[in-house]
Amino acid sequence: MAELIETSPKAVLELAREIGRGMKEVRRLNDELTASVKALGTTFQDEGYLVIRDYVMQTQKKIQDVESGDGSGLNFKTVMKKLVEYAELLENAVKATR
Repeated sequence: MAELIETSPKAVLELAREIGRGMKEVRRLNDELTASVKALGTTFQDEGYLVIRDYVMQTQKKIQDVESGDGSGLNFKTVMKKLVEYAELLENAVKATR
């Protein structure tokens, strides 16, 4: 038996905003890490550096893929847009029942 989950348009919109803020923070942190790794690479390189550099590059690619929908098929911009649409539908349903 499925459970009913109560929600509100405001909560759905906040979820969409949080996803956007989270992705922005992930990008910022990864950009910061990329810059740090590049700075380290100008002074010191060994096998460990190469492993970290490759990991950072892979992470950057994954972030781009998730944002654009490449690879996994998951596109956070589309998810956020659909959440906004869902919030609008909820709002319309609430207005219709008043």
